[in-house]
Amino acid sequence: MTHHTAWSRTWRIEKVELATQGFKRCTVCLAVKCLAAFNVNRAAPDNLATRCKPCVNAHRDNWKREHPDHFRKWTARNKERRHTYTKHWRESNQQHVKESYSQWAKSNPDKVNAIIARRNAAKRQATPVWADQVAIQAFYREASRLTRETGTRHEVDHIVPLVSRIVCGLHVEHNLQILTSFENKRKRNHHEALLAGAFNTPDSNALSRTASLNCRTFDLPGG
Repeated sequence: MTHHTAWSRTWRIEKVELATQGFKRCTVCLAVKCLAAFNVNRAAPDNLATRCKPCVNAHRDNWKREHPDHFRKWTARNKERRHTYTKHWRESNQQHVKESYSQWAKSNPDKVNAIIARRNAAKRQATPVWADQVAIQAFYREASRLTRETGTRHEVDHIVPLVSRIVCGLHVEHNLQILTSFENKRKRNHHEALLAGAFNTPDSNALSRTASLNCRTFDLPGG
């Protein structure tokens, strides 16, 4: 029996013994750690990675330092692929996304408050004096009704976002639509008028064109 074979056998025996006690040895730092210190690897016999999390993180950080522009260049080349994958993943893991956000919100109340304050400030600045407040309130009442009746949270969304790098919409009844909470989060700060090329010509009426794309309508008071 060669030295390498003997060493491999000893390693395997130790691996089994450690696993029965809830431990594992990292193949990089050689430290014995609890199983929770290793990432999941479904392809491995024990469903765990061979390197502990700190060693994996150190390797990743070193690689990033040696290749500072790799991820940026890859993202630029694969924008559509990345968007499609993220969209599909979020749709397939709605409950996980919801729980993750709830946990993040509880751990970061200051950031949540800052987001709400920034949103409210943008809404106040985007509300013209001629906005129909009765019609606007009707959207919010309808969203509340749908939430109660369906059990799925519905929200009022601005078709043309109030804050955008390209164009900022207004907080008026013609720029509102009702989406489920998931649809609203998936839409984020985008609008279909941009994708449809509504801003490519100087004479385009972005607000009216966007409102006709996918706005969900219902009877408004006096309408």
